[in-house]
Amino acid sequence: MKKILIIFLGLFLVSLNAKVVTTTSTKTATGEGYGITYSEAVDNALAQAVTKLNGAYIKASNSFSQTQLESSADGTNINALFNQKISKATNGRFSSFEVIENTKTEDGFRVVVSIQKTAVSKKYELAGMKNDRRKIIVAPALSPNNFSLLGRDSEQILRDLRFKIESNIHKTRKFDLLDRQAGEALAVERDIILNDANKDEALKLGQNLGTDYILLYTISDVNTINKNYSIIGSGSSSKVSVSINYQVITFATRQIRFADSISLDIKSKDYDSILNDIASTIVLNTQAAIYPPKIEKISNNQAVFTQSLPINTQLECYKKGDKIYDSYTKELNGYEEIFSALVQVTNANAKTSYAKILEGNANKGDICRFKNIGNNSTSNDANGKDIKDITPVQGGGFIF
Repeated sequence: MKKILIIFLGLFLVSLNAKVVTTTSTKTATGEGYGITYSEAVDNALAQAVTKLNGAYIKASNSFSQTQLESSADGTNINALFNQKISKATNGRFSSFEVIENTKTEDGFRVVVSIQKTAVSKKYELAGMKNDRRKIIVAPALSPNNFSLLGRDSEQILRDLRFKIESNIHKTRKFDLLDRQAGEALAVERDIILNDANKDEALKLGQNLGTDYILLYTISDVNTINKNYSIIGSGSSSKVSVSINYQVITFATRQIRFADSISLDIKSKDYDSILNDIASTIVLNTQAAIYPPKIEKISNNQAVFTQSLPINTQLECYKKGDKIYDSYTKELNGYEEIFSALVQVTNANAKTSYAKILEGNANKGDICRFKNIGNNSTSNDANGKDIKDITPVQGGGFIF
């Protein structure tokens, strides 16, 4: 059993490796030709067969035979020469032919030939498995007001925040996050591939993905109050009030899919954790707008979600009712929302969250929205853990 498991694991790991895949295909076509001589009949038959495969007109009668050829019943004296001329005329894509019928007529010969076209193609197969994740990029922050946070200026704060946002997006495992910053490094690697690498390496080029969504963000205001909070085991701390504007644009249509302005009150003496709180809030609401939390399973009076949600978060869940149309624009305005349950997240990991059903009757497939967002951290204790007090973000609408 151990050997079987090891072999299976090995095969699985191999499937995750990027590789160059070579595919060879062979097509066959027949052609019929007539001629006073055997070679002329073969010539005309080949022209017809080549035309079928190549999709281009090749002139019959002496297209391939430029010199006087000796006729023979079985074609042994001319097949090799014809093969050479076929290869030259078609850039080597037709490998060989075979005379399958040879009939003497009153005025010459009738010949039927079979010709083969062999094509070899290569492609670079990306590592990993295909998925239906939406693709997203995080654009550089919009021009901010001048502000500072724990000794960092606005330019550095927004640069660091962008990294935090991208990190949190990656952790959701719901998006394919595309890079738009490493242009110089990518250009250097492209030159190496083109000028100093095995030719198969060039198959990696032209694989760039286009994005589905663009996330734009900016911090409009930051206020920091340094204060000595009465927390056991800690000294002075900072209370930070942050105002953030952000929106998600659908690239194909330029439509704004989601937009929000939020204010966060954060108590912390750690610059890194402050930025992570801001980033996680932006990403949580962005994810909810594109992938509304959906109950995937009901197990032991718990609703199971296939995304990470903050502990203690409460969600109102709805089942989809009838379609609702706008009487003015005639557009589909969404679906009737029929309340089904109120749930609260009690446990979560990187890919899955479990929520206790507080009231109602939750069902698989119900779509949920945030009633309030909980907090994964605990209050400061004797061990000196940082306290984080994030003002809950209300709403977080979704589109069925």
